[in-house]
Amino acid sequence: MAVEQEVQAMTARIRNLEERIRALEERISGQTIYLEAGGNSLMISPQGVAIRSASNLMIEAASDLTLQAQRNAFITAQGDCRITAGRNVPIAAGASANLMVGGNVTMNVNGTVESKIGGSIQTTVGKHALLATGMDYQLNSSRSVKVDIAQDLDVNVRKHIAVGAGDDLALRSGSASVVMQKDGEVAIKGKDVSIDAAGKIIGKASGDVVLKGKKILQN
Repeated sequence: MAVEQEVQAMTARIRNLEERIRALEERISGQTIYLEAGGNSLMISPQGVAIRSASNLMIEAASDLTLQAQRNAFITAQGDCRITAGRNVPIAAGASANLMVGGNVTMNVNGTVESKIGGSIQTTVGKHALLATGMDYQLNSSRSVKVDIAQDLDVNVRKHIAVGAGDDLALRSGSASVVMQKDGEVAIKGKDVSIDAAGKIIGKASGDVVLKGKKILQN
């Protein structure tokens, strides 16, 4: 009797196993393959491959990991998204690269940052822009540099300031101007020109001193 019960139990197990095998064959046969367990699922269909995880998803490779898309690739995270590399992280784009951030962007670099741009660069800031350097700051341009300010410009130098021009240097405000030429000529023009000194005013010329006016007054 015990032997018959064991045979019946074994037969039931075999039938249950056969049913599971048939169910698995149905899932992995045809155009769509669908596997599900514990809230996680894997679906392979002509439209693509969909992997859904109820919690975490980990992909671990002992060597290289390559993700390749013939068209577009999207990474979307409802929370944080972090990319960590023990060595280098090269990012290459054959065409354009767009970075859109809804909040803040923080970049910390312990070494040097170098940017090379073959074409043009344009930076637009909606509010404030601050550039701070602990040592020297250098701006080099092979051609022209233009600064356009809608309101005020304040320059504060705690030590020395030097402005040099190869041909001429001009300071203009309305109809008043100071123009310095490379041959040494200096022209000061304005409606009223005032020279006020708390001490002496010394004028010296190797040539003539010419004063022209409707009247030349002395106190």
